[in-house]
Amino acid sequence: MMKSRIINYIFPPLLSLSLLIIIYLPLNFKITEVWMSIPKISIFLPTIFLIIFVLFFNIFDWQKLLNRRMVLSVFLLLTFVSSIFVYGFYRDRKLSLEYLPKIYNVNQSWGIQGTLIEIRGINFWPTWKRGKVFLGDEELRVKSWEESLVIAEQPVMSKFGQFYLYIVREDGVASNKIPFEAKNPNELYLLNH
Repeated sequence: MMKSRIINYIFPPLLSLSLLIIIYLPLNFKITEVWMSIPKISIFLPTIFLIIFVLFFNIFDWQKLLNRRMVLSVFLLLTFVSSIFVYGFYRDRKLSLEYLPKIYNVNQSWGIQGTLIEIRGINFWPTWKRGKVFLGDEELRVKSWEESLVIAEQPVMSKFGQFYLYIVREDGVASNKIPFEAKNPNELYLLNH
């Protein structure tokens, strides 16, 4: 009887934690580091998921399920083992990418010479460690530099078209690239007249 209680108390949190690692950590990595949608996910979200998982898994009598079903036991073992591998991968990749400069958005998708481009993101470094902003191969003139906002002025471009806009920090580390179109002012003038 005591063994049954111990298994029923220990198993739900362990299984919940394993599933949280397998589901939440890859999703967190995808949203924050790959899709770069937001810098961080609220710390309350995994806690809420964990509580929901624990409450759900407390419904089952694990002593009976483990004794009767070998398949379930193998599944649970694989869940625990795979969660350890997922956590190890997540930790290494997340730490290696977490402090890289990231552009989340730009105030417009195109510009002409003299256009002020607002670049929002994280890890750009402070004002006294200004880096550079590039549109394709051409460097833009930096008007303002902050940790999460850089304002740059588009120069007279040697060529027009679709390029990638990106930041290179003072240490030489480049951010992700955002598509940006440098339009010819003459073409815009002809369209309006």
